[in-house]
Amino acid sequence: MVWLNGQFIPQTEAVLPWNDTGLIFGATVTDLIRTFNHIPFRLSQHLDRFFLSAEHACIPLNYGKGEVETVAGELIQHNARHLKKKQDLALVLFATPGAVGYYFGQEGGPGEANPVLGIHSFPLPLQRYQKWIHEGVDLATPAIRQAPNSLLPTGIKHRSRLHWWMGNREVKRMNPSAEAMLLDMQGHLTETAFANFVLVKNPEKPLGKQLFLVPPIGSVLPGVTLEVTRKFAMENGIAWEEKPLSPQDVKVGDAALLTGTSFCFAHVHTFNSVRLTRPDSTLEALNHFWKGVTGLDVRQQILAYP
Repeated sequence: MVWLNGQFIPQTEAVLPWNDTGLIFGATVTDLIRTFNHIPFRLSQHLDRFFLSAEHACIPLNYGKGEVETVAGELIQHNARHLKKKQDLALVLFATPGAVGYYFGQEGGPGEANPVLGIHSFPLPLQRYQKWIHEGVDLATPAIRQAPNSLLPTGIKHRSRLHWWMGNREVKRMNPSAEAMLLDMQGHLTETAFANFVLVKNPEKPLGKQLFLVPPIGSVLPGVTLEVTRKFAMENGIAWEEKPLSPQDVKVGDAALLTGTSFCFAHVHTFNSVRLTRPDSTLEALNHFWKGVTGLDVRQQILAYP
């Protein structure tokens, strides 16, 4: 089932008209939450970000946060019954300003129709992440740049992702397994389309001697999972610093992490074809920390599926 504009309906019946502003203008805000043992993780924090994205993108929402939270819980409860053993759900929220009437020869222009709010879910694609756990993620920086804040504020989680699509097509022509890490207009590292980036200095040393470097939050999406990683660093005496990072700051002997809602964390295998250190002790400690937070061994869930 999905929930669309106040109604629970079968997924096969959930449609948007061709004249929706999400298709015409790419005017869509979104957020993605995952469950652990079928319980949504930090749902309130994700909803705060979703509502803030809608506000900044000038997309009205006709429902309050409490209403959306209730609907999300009901949808998870219903759809989780159809999961295989040890599976979890991804829950997606999206909103658009609604239809543009004159595209169908009707009355009304952009922003004059009722807005659309939808919630749907799908089983987490755990098999997709197995390679990342075993081998790590290959990253490369394409010529396509991140949109500047003056054009599209990074605090908005949106579906206007043509630049990500083009960047990923570019890097995959060189390495089919690579993911794009976009640079900003000044040549600084930002993020991938699905995860925040953490550069790990001194990965061979004990946790308290390591340094986690991350791009400033004003230049990237404030990731919920990144915040969990920051808490892990604080509790383990790992220095945490937000600063502009260039590709030249990533050196042989360094390690790097990606943090994202669906898979929680993974290490970076190569960056622009340079092989990085696999920080096994850090990964083990991070997984133990996540187990304490969620009650689930995240890496084991991924590796044991199906």
